[in-house]
Amino acid sequence: MKELRDYSWMPYAAAITGNLIWGFSNTLTQVAINVALPSIVLAVRFSSAILVMSALIFMGKEKLNFHKPHLLRVLALGFIELIYFYCESYGIVYTNVTCSGVILAVSPIVSTAFAALFLKELPTKRQAVFSVVAVTGVIMITVAEGIAGEIQPVGIVLLIGGCICSAVFRVINRSIVKIYTAFERTYVVLLVSAAAFTIAGIVDIRGNLFTLVKPL
Repeated sequence: MKELRDYSWMPYAAAITGNLIWGFSNTLTQVAINVALPSIVLAVRFSSAILVMSALIFMGKEKLNFHKPHLLRVLALGFIELIYFYCESYGIVYTNVTCSGVILAVSPIVSTAFAALFLKELPTKRQAVFSVVAVTGVIMITVAEGIAGEIQPVGIVLLIGGCICSAVFRVINRSIVKIYTAFERTYVVLLVSAAAFTIAGIVDIRGNLFTLVKPL
């Protein structure tokens, strides 16, 4: 009988890879918004992603099936992610890379609290201790940067809003993970965001398409 392979390491590898990508994304967003409006940066970001995913569908590599229950939850993911990226991008505008990176890093902690409250998934004592340590670090760095005058209160509020949106997103995502595939959920999120940010970007530049492509 063929031995079953141990794939228990894969979720951890996926989480580490995802956070590495997120870290680079946060830094690159800070660079991009120096040459383009946040709405333009987000429009290009999500439009590029949805084009790649659509190409996979046309090539027959992936399929979509939304004839399943709880479709509204999938749509909710799209709109929650939309709000999250608005909070993140404009939060970065009114803070700096260090502050925004640390505050947004608290998102998993907020998600843990939401999971315990709504999904009854309680953290271990070790997770709780390290969560407190992380939050303490956030407070210390935020206060230190605030004294230097590099952070505006509205930026902190937006970033905290981003953390809450991220937590809500993960809770809803968790509730439908066995119904819709990762590709289906991601496609809806990207489609909603690409459409909304493209419209917002065109409004912000008042229809001047040269302004849209100039930062590229």
